[in-house]
Amino acid sequence: EPIPERVTFALIIVYAVLAFVMLPIWYHSLNYSVSHEEIIIQSGVFIKKVIRLRTSAVQYVTIVKCRILPKVNLNILLMSVYGKMLAMRFLSSDDLEEIVRIVRFGSEGKKELC
Repeated sequence: EPIPERVTFALIIVYAVLAFVMLPIWYHSLNYSVSHEEIIIQSGVFIKKVIRLRTSAVQYVTIVKCRILPKVNLNILLMSVYGKMLAMRFLSSDDLEEIVRIVRFGSEGKKELC
């Protein structure tokens, strides 16, 4: 039995709202603060979530760069911290490199991550 046209139309409207309304709201709700001592990740549209961690707790980092659309800032920094992976999304290439530099050397000036 085929899907009724009303259901198809409703699904298209729901996806459009998610893509054109919720995604930009989620994008603007992300806030990152990185210093030599700590990293603060704030996120959430309806429920705010704050993660604070010491830069020295980062064991290693993985960089995921979007080469197809370099101007769109779809780069991701994955950090292994306390056995879990934390993601910093939607970073520009310059911000990504600066954060990696801060995390690698931290306040000690000699810490090196693989």
